[in-house]
Formats: sequence, structure tokens, C-alpha cells
Amino acid sequence: MTGMRRVYVAGPITGVPDYEVFFRAACRALRSAGFEPVSPAHLPVKSARQCRRPGDDEWRMWMRATGHLLLECDGVALIDGWRESRGARIEAFWARRLRLPVKPLEHWVIPAASGEGEETAGRSSDGTGMSEESQMSEHHDLSDQVYDLVNCTPHNLRFKAGDYWVEVPPEMTPAPRLTLSTEHTTRVAVRMGSARVTGDGLTTDVTNLDMAATVLSGRRPTGCEPPLPDGVGGVLVVVPRAIAEYFAHREDLVWPDRLVRDVDGSVIGCTALGALWAPEGIDLFVEES
Repeated sequence: MTGMRRVYVAGPITGVPDYEVFFRAACRALRSAGFEPVSPAHLPVKSARQCRRPGDDEWRMWMRATGHLLLECDGVALIDGWRESRGARIEAFWARRLRLPVKPLEHWVIPAASGEGEETAGRSSDGTGMSEESQMSEHHDLSDQVYDLVNCTPHNLRFKAGDYWVEVPPEMTPAPRLTLSTEHTTRVAVRMGSARVTGDGLTTDVTNLDMAATVLSGRRPTGCEPPLPDGVGGVLVVVPRAIAEYFAHREDLVWPDRLVRDVDGSVIGCTALGALWAPEGIDLFVEES
């Protein structure tokens, strides 16, 4: 851990009443280990407001401000609950893109916890699920590097290659799914200007249809079950887009993109993979002009 000076503390703030207590404890631990902690929880409001741009809400304003803090740091320490924090997951992702070490707090303050001096094969010691090889390697276009593809969606993955389809079956049963927090249920009355009602073998087109609808609010992702496989270098893991966005720190997660639909509008496959670190998707096949 030599050479590391300023360590950014990433963790949940929104919705956590005593968040300052946890951030202070993390800062004390980092100071005791010889680091200079940088805590977004103690960023003055005046400093955050200086980063505000037109149209920003409070959350976006604070994310801009913490992004400036992160640029001045040499690494990121993750504290408990960071996976449930959208902001902390984004900060971890930013740090990875900056090639900064991202590790749980205990791996910064307790050398033995980080496995220093030991080699690990394809397994991360930083809590982000990425191997050291993957962390340090530069990104390459898929035309220059061959990746193993692991389909962790619940369906066959179908790629269109010219006049042919390539189909990849799922490799996990059951497939990973996001777990959600308990929702609040509300019943509301809705009116539909035009609708088609079917049932009992009959189909009727109606206008101004009033009916009751159930609204589920407060549901947010809390994790993934079963757990995703650990990230390793040279492997792309195909998941639903919602899972890739929840685990924003994972650079190995991709989803089906540039979807192909049949004449009825149903999705029948894709021609590319999308990823947070390549927003426009990654072409698997070179298209001839």
C-alpha cells in the first residue's frame, strides 16, 4: 500500500440517518493506517453548490461535487452498504475507469485482508469482482482480442451474423435476478382513452375506460440472487441491462443491444452487446459497407 496517500470513502448517504457516524469511523481507521481520508459526507454545502450546473437537482449537484473530490484521490475505500447506494456504485465505477484501486475499507486498514504478497487466480481482492489482471489491462476493441462469453440471462442469446443466427444457451439455472426491497401498494383510478378488452373468447374496442390499477412504489434493487460469477480477465458476462446498471463497477458485464425484432415487434435477437463502459454497444461482427 506504499505510495497511496489520499483515499476516498464511498458509501451510502441518502436515506441513512447516521451516515456521518459510519464515515467518521472509516476516516479514523484510514488515518490510523497512514492514509489521508477524503469523505464526501463532510463536503461543505457551499463547495457542492459551486459545482451545480443549470438543470441539476440536489443529487446530481452532489455527484458533480464528489466527482471533483475523487479526481484528487489515489484510491477508494468502500464501506458497508455501498452496493445499495446508487451514488457509491457510480463513484466506484468512476474510480475504476480512472485506474484507481477500489477496495473494501478493511483491505486498506488491515494488510492481511487484502492478500498482499499472495497471487490470486481470476479472483478479486478489491470487493468489485474484477481480477487484478482485468483492473490493470487496457481496453481493446473486440476485433483485437477474443473474449469468452458467459450467458447469464434466463434466455438463449441470439446474435445475427449476416444471414445466420448464432445461439448461446444460458449457463446458470436459475439465472441471476435482482432482489427488490418491500414495496408500498397503492390503488388508483385510471382512465384509458382507447383500449381493447379481451376475455371469454370476445374482443371489444372501448373508449374512456375507467378501472382500478395497483401502483407499487418504493421498490428498489437490493442485490442479486443467485450471485453473479466473479469477474475475470478476458470474460464478458451477459446479463439483463438492469443488473449491469446496478453493478456499475463491474466492467465485464454486458447486455444484448441493437435488438432485432420480427414483423410483430417481438425481440428475436441482437447484433451487438451494450456496456456502461462502451455506451453505444460493442459490435461482435464487422459489418461490410
